[in-house]
Parts: sequence; structure tokens; C-alpha cells
Amino acid sequence: MNLLLFRVFLLPIDQHLWATEGKERDITLFEKALPSSTERFPFEGSNYVVDPVRGENMLLGGKLGKLARRRMPVLRGGHLDRTHFELHPYVVFLWLREKQILAIQKNTSIFPNPLRPVRVLESYVNGRLFPDGLEIKSNPLTEENFFWTTLGNAVNVFEVSFSLPAPNFFGRSKQETKTILDAIVSDTNANVVDASVKNDQGALDIKREGRVRHAVELTEEGGGTWSVKLLLKGEHRPRRVRSRDKTRQISIGIEWDDSKVEEFKRINIDVSNRVS
Repeated sequence: MNLLLFRVFLLPIDQHLWATEGKERDITLFEKALPSSTERFPFEGSNYVVDPVRGENMLLGGKLGKLARRRMPVLRGGHLDRTHFELHPYVVFLWLREKQILAIQKNTSIFPNPLRPVRVLESYVNGRLFPDGLEIKSNPLTEENFFWTTLGNAVNVFEVSFSLPAPNFFGRSKQETKTILDAIVSDTNANVVDASVKNDQGALDIKREGRVRHAVELTEEGGGTWSVKLLLKGEHRPRRVRSRDKTRQISIGIEWDDSKVEEFKRINIDVSNRVS
């Protein structure tokens, strides 16, 4: 089983109002926003089912299913007949509270777009956090050096953009970037900071040192996203490459009984020990 990794942020919709009221942000509000038992809900024209798994007063993970209606052949009264059934194929997700990471099973037979499950969960939770003036944003952890490898394969670089939730929670090594984010937030009431540099001739020169490096490291750890418009070697038209194109994933390589809380606890510990 392959799991895609996402970092979850809890952000105020209105920074000024939040600061004035002196409320405290706690990532466990994300856990509390999920239902206490199985619940069905709509999202963008489809119906989904979320089935959380909890243990010792905390969320461990759960299952996210998508409603699928099928006509199945059955034997009834001595005759074969087609009967309508509701099926709910699902993916498993794990919640690592201390690292603010969602690990979601990748199964393209259920969700052809592997980023879809996290967007569905995000929408559900945000609908319940909205009355409290909060929202969550989730960003994929990306493969290390994907940004620099992408630039290394470019003939021309036209634009580099970053989108960073603010404030971030990473350590002192990123303090310079954090200071800039905090200053922008204070001045503008932003909860996401977007920054772009452009050169119409494709002559951007992005070096590994300095503020760009810090922003790249933030995105690699799920602290934001990046987008690059460039012309790759051997191609004739510029294209856009995004950090989400290489979401970091891990394989747990085992079969497990996702109906048991004890199994969720065991896998939760295993995954937590393998991600930063």
C-alpha cells in the first residue's frame, strides 16, 4: 500500500479578528471537526462517506469512501435478475497529530486523481470550522530536490512562484523566511503569502542559496507549494511544472486489517517513524 503525505495547517480566515479575540489555534480542532461516526456528505456533484477511527481520545485515521451505484446480477426466485446496489469503495487515511501530517492511500481505481481525497476531506472539515473563523489548508510533501532537478533540465525559466501558508511552524533554520511571512501577515491580514519572480525572455537565474532555498525547503516539507513556467530541454513549448506533480509517498508494504483500532495504532507508529 502506497501512502501520499500532506501537511495540514489550521489558519484563521481573518487574521486581525482572530488576533483581537485572542483565540488559540489548536490542530486538534481539525480532529474534532471530523464526525464521531460514519457520515455521508456531498462534494462537487458526488457523494462520499467518511468513517473516522479514534483511539484514546485522539484521531488515528479512518476511511474515505465514494458512493458508486451498480446493477449486479443476482439469482432471485429461480431467475437471474439485475438489482441496484450501493457500493462504497474506499481509501484509508492516517493522521499523525504531532507532525500535522495526513497520510492517504493512493488508489487510482477509486480516485483517478490521487489528490482528490485530501481535497474532499479538506472541504468537509472547512465547512464545520467556518463558523469559528478557521480553515485548514493541506499541502503535499514533495520529493526532495524535485525543484532543483526541474530547473536543471530547463533551457529557459520564465517564472517561479511560491504560495506559503502564514505563519509557518518550521524551525529556526527557516527564520528569515518566517520573519518575512509574519511581517506580511501583520500588514495585510493574509493567511497565505504568494510570491513570484518573472522574466519574459526566460532568463531567470535561480540560485540554491538565499531566500529561494528556504522557500523550496518549506514546500518540500509541505509548508507551501511552488510552480515554475519553463522550457525543458528537447521541447519546443514552455510548460508549467508544479510541486504537487511529485507528491512524496511511502510504501508500508504490508496487508493489515483496517477494521481494527489496534492495527491503526500500529501502522500509525510505523509511518510516523518514517516521515519528518
